[in-house]
Amino acid sequence: MATFSLQSPLCTSPIPYYRNDHALMSSMLQSSKRHKKLISRCNFGKTVAMSDAQSEKDLIITKHKEPKERRIVVTGLGAVTPLGDDAHLFHTSLLEGVTGISDIQGFDCSEFPTRIAAEIKSLSTGGWISPKIAKKADKYLIYALVAGKKALVDAGITEQVSGELDKSRCGVIIGSAMGGLRVLNDGFEAIKVSYKKMSPFYIPYSLTNMASAVLAMDLGWTGPSYSISTACASSNYSILNATSHIIKGDTDIMLCGGSDGMIIPSGTVNKAVAF
Repeated sequence: MATFSLQSPLCTSPIPYYRNDHALMSSMLQSSKRHKKLISRCNFGKTVAMSDAQSEKDLIITKHKEPKERRIVVTGLGAVTPLGDDAHLFHTSLLEGVTGISDIQGFDCSEFPTRIAAEIKSLSTGGWISPKIAKKADKYLIYALVAGKKALVDAGITEQVSGELDKSRCGVIIGSAMGGLRVLNDGFEAIKVSYKKMSPFYIPYSLTNMASAVLAMDLGWTGPSYSISTACASSNYSILNATSHIIKGDTDIMLCGGSDGMIIPSGTVNKAVAF
């Protein structure tokens, strides 16, 4: 388990065998009393052995051996993108310079200042999520569920393997910049007509942590489950935090990544105006 602590700026690197004639020996260390006092304050992560009979010349400093960090292995990948919903095909398309940007087809944007986007035109959710969730959930949640479960399949985590896992040591971190933006927008429009038009899933499906929560519930994983929202860096931070959980020994398996579905009228216009 990693340990973090504040220490003196003078102790940011291993202390050498200080000698009176050492090139780094400043005038402030010429005093034996000052030297001992400084060393005593800088012994974080080190063992300092000194007796009254020892001179500064014979000072012995032994470094404390830190425990080895656990290595991390990426065992499975899943993707839902404008270039397809296969991670390996997606990677190949990127290397070949294939673009996923095209005219928006999801809604009429003929009057908008921009009419192009990296839109996911079609996605088959059959076998990945229930029709009930597919009908009501925001696109960002659907993308996350499908990609997440494809990553598990790619990693070889079948139902049989999943049943043998210690699920308390398995976690999910799915980042999102905006969460369920379409569900949120639909709620705003519905309440203008009547509160009775609002979906009871308006709040739950708009939350940024819903992707992590639904995946964790579907898998029965009870380890760390939360979301990180840091704009376009949300996925990277999620992967970094997931890695940290494994290194520290909190978990053995982490499902991590990010998802967003912001190609709706308000989201498209806002980006066009901003840029």
